[in-house]
Amino acid sequence: MLLNTITTAAAAAALVFFGSTNAAAIDARVPLIGSFGVSKTWGCPIQNQVVVNFADGGESNNCLPFHNNNVYTTIHVYSWNPKCLLTLFQKVDCSDPGVVSGLGCWQPDGGMHAFKVTCPYK
Repeated sequence: MLLNTITTAAAAAALVFFGSTNAAAIDARVPLIGSFGVSKTWGCPIQNQVVVNFADGGESNNCLPFHNNNVYTTIHVYSWNPKCLLTLFQKVDCSDPGVVSGLGCWQPDGGMHAFKVTCPYK
């Protein structure tokens, strides 16, 4: 189920799909850079999550706040193109240094307010 599709003028090609269930339903229809789930609760595996699928071609160096400016504590990166970076930020404007996420489930210090997707290795 798609909860929201976002496109921003700042990230003209960016398509971010927020869903509450299985990312695989979207994977078959839209080529993806990657897929991750986020939760407002601590702990892995994530029990209740919002799934974010980032469409191929949507990478940019623009700051992307989470839907409704939500703050999340746990992330599980299910799949990610190794040529791209997923950087997580504690500040909604991405003004802190950020931390690059790898695959798997973890809890970044300070929570996550926003993210950037860059593909410097293409």
